[in-house]
Amino acid sequence: MTHYLKRTSYAANTVVLVLPWLFIYNLGALLSDFSILSGADLITNTLLNIGEERAFLAYNLALMVLGISAWWQTRKTESSVQWMDILRVSGESMVYAFLVGTAVINLLTDTPFLMISLAIDGGVELPNWASLIVQAAGAAVHEELVFRLFMVTGIVAMLDHIWGEAGFINAAVAVLISSVLFSLAHHIGPEPFTSYAFIYRACAGAIFSALFLLRGFAVAVYTHALYDIYVFWSA
Repeated sequence: MTHYLKRTSYAANTVVLVLPWLFIYNLGALLSDFSILSGADLITNTLLNIGEERAFLAYNLALMVLGISAWWQTRKTESSVQWMDILRVSGESMVYAFLVGTAVINLLTDTPFLMISLAIDGGVELPNWASLIVQAAGAAVHEELVFRLFMVTGIVAMLDHIWGEAGFINAAVAVLISSVLFSLAHHIGPEPFTSYAFIYRACAGAIFSALFLLRGFAVAVYTHALYDIYVFWSA
């Protein structure tokens, strides 16, 4: 168990572990002619503006090479990720997603608009269940990338530089700031702002941030994706 926890927390291994969700999202985006995209995915829109599908395919090829290279460099060490770790991380994250998702479903009985925030485009040829999984995968990868990997890590590093390493305090401030911004970002669009919706999403952001700090990027992505699928499928 100790080796598993260490392996799945190493930065190089998280790149490999997250690739399945990134593959699902990018394949769905390609098959739907890019009508299914995560709101936090600035990368795909930029690539399409630069070089259309060729740039998008080149980017995904580079990610595959990066993932394989990360695995190859550590394959003969104790910290090398194992293929079974994908199933282990899925199982671990499924528990977190079920616990948090069940609580959310019970709390949001009277506010269904929060449970349907992943809109399905009727013009997409993919079945609704496939569209849902693709959007959940995109939200998980890109929102965790922006709000947890970049933002939480960046804020902690900045605070460590400003007033020195303060451990829990700097991490708590980073979680608070990133969670508030994570919640606000969901209201850039047609959904009306309400204090209930804002607090709910800020709390969700704090949970994902805690998972990121305690268990790493991969577990946060898996939990986020499975949580979205569970909650929105139950809507």
